[in-house]
Amino acid sequence: MNNKGFLHLKSLNWLCITYCPSLESLPEKEDVPNSLSRLRIYDCGIIKEKYEKEGGECWHTISHIPNVRIDRIWQEK
Repeated sequence: MNNKGFLHLKSLNWLCITYCPSLESLPEKEDVPNSLSRLRIYDCGIIKEKYEKEGGECWHTISHIPNVRIDRIWQEK
């Protein structure tokens, strides 16, 4: 995933990533448009481990997104 590709999407407010078992990371906070308000991630094992609120080493990079759901579990602030 080319994280610079998200910056020009100024109106992006909803992103769903499904079944990407090889996906290892998401763009850093500064590489995601401020308009993103909902993020859904399903069946992406590596991402789930890294980005879960509880114990995920990369949670801080998506914690600014108001509505995050990973594999049907709400990741509340």
